[in-house]
Amino acid sequence: MRAIAMLSLPLLVVLAACDAAPPIEQQSQAAQDAQKATELRDYMERDKAKAKAAADQAIKDAEAQRKAIEDAGG
Repeated sequence: MRAIAMLSLPLLVVLAACDAAPPIEQQSQAAQDAQKATELRDYMERDKAKAKAAADQAIKDAEAQRKAIEDAGG
């Protein structure tokens, strides 16, 4: 009886591990979701860089305009 219990325990552990592992479809969906999230993050980073460049250019333009007004005696 004890031998049967000792043989059954590893089988139960394997079955529990198989039951706990997500199915292949869920793993694939999780990988796709992670890829989409990465792409979105990268897009947002590029958008952020474009916005910063536009803001920097606006500051330069405003400073140039201010200097032109000062030079004109205004």
